[in-house]
Amino acid sequence: MKGLFKPTPGFWLLCATTLVVLIFFIWGFSSPRLDEIWELDEGLKTGRVVQLSDSEKRRFYNVFEDYPRYLKELSGERGIDLMSANTDGLSLTDALLIIRKDKSGTCGNFVLDVSGEESEFPIVFAVRGRTWQKDVTLKESGRKTVWMPKGVLMPEFIEVVRKNSNGDIGNVDVKVRFCE
Repeated sequence: MKGLFKPTPGFWLLCATTLVVLIFFIWGFSSPRLDEIWELDEGLKTGRVVQLSDSEKRRFYNVFEDYPRYLKELSGERGIDLMSANTDGLSLTDALLIIRKDKSGTCGNFVLDVSGEESEFPIVFAVRGRTWQKDVTLKESGRKTVWMPKGVLMPEFIEVVRKNSNGDIGNVDVKVRFCE
């Protein structure tokens, strides 16, 4: 029995071509970043998605770095806007998701306009940004201004979640107003 045959250049070319075709198919079947983000955005606006996971937020942040115009569209002229399902600022879900652009102008606050039955109060909202968090308590129907840290250097999601609920809006209406 003599030595093994040495692979020829044609064999290596066949291996390289197979590898390139395999990589092409893997790439082709993966979802593009913007498609995933648009689906999440649509899910938020329709109420199918109520909250974003940390990895989903990171995907948004990465897209914002590459596509600043998309961030500008989401955050509007004020630099801050509601992304979760709403009707003219009136929340349709128990959790609110707000997008705030870096350098969002003079808008350093938002107002929660809460109304509901007396038995629903006190209501406690957990408000959380990228690097900060606070609790906001309302003892009766009315408006509560939520001040945000100034000098934001990068875009952030602000989550407003009702702490003392079971994921049900109940008999409470929450409307968000910006820059008042």
